[in-house]
Amino acid sequence: MLFLTQAAAPKDVVNRMSAEAAKAINSPDMRAKFESLGIESVGSTPDQAGKFLDEEIIKWAKVISAAGVKAE
Repeated sequence: MLFLTQAAAPKDVVNRMSAEAAKAINSPDMRAKFESLGIESVGSTPDQAGKFLDEEIIKWAKVISAAGVKAE
């Protein structure tokens, strides 16, 4: 689960939301539910999530460019 917010959101609010989401996602009940669905939950900090998104944008931009995909 990835939460997105405005870049101007207060850091303490973002960190609190992240901590509460991680607590819920890592609860035994949620982990069991995810496992039953074949989902592996991976926790990360807001900074790690931002880095992941930046890397994904770069990776997929290369794929789209190489494939010659154009917006219609």
